[in-house]
Amino acid sequence: MFGKRQVARVTSAIIALLVAIVVALAGGSGGNAGQGTPQEGAAQAGSPTSGTQGTALQDDAPSEGVREDGRYTSKDELAAYVHEFGHLPANFVSKTKAREAGWDSSKGNLDEVCPGMSIGGSRYHNDDGQLPDKRGRSWTECDVNYTGGFRGGERIVFSNDGLVYYTGDHYKSFERLY
Repeated sequence: MFGKRQVARVTSAIIALLVAIVVALAGGSGGNAGQGTPQEGAAQAGSPTSGTQGTALQDDAPSEGVREDGRYTSKDELAAYVHEFGHLPANFVSKTKAREAGWDSSKGNLDEVCPGMSIGGSRYHNDDGQLPDKRGRSWTECDVNYTGGFRGGERIVFSNDGLVYYTGDHYKSFERLY
């Protein structure tokens, strides 16, 4: 068998390798911001869209590091994922399914009844018109950066025709990402 020193050395090497992989993957994100073009029929970034904040758009090329079988919760990764695949990653659960599993929003117990999951998939109605409207366009919302307990105010809102917006203040203002 292995001695404690050998196990410690192998464990340290594995941890160092994992850290190097994470650093390499993190270093490649966000490098193409501002180089893409807006999608046809969408509002231009920076144009006054009823309270919508303008921003540089992400590149329309497939996003590096985002895989369809991945699990994502951060703003940039979620935005890239829904832009590329048009749906939420598998680590999202609808409010209905979460309630069926025992979720009570007033208790902040999602992480207890649905470990590793975030809320997403509800339709966002855009009643106040802050996001660009177009015939046939529908919007879906999801939580961003959920780590447990009560849900925060960060959301990604994405359309069925490829637009992706972020709100950090629970729908008061929006930043276009794609």
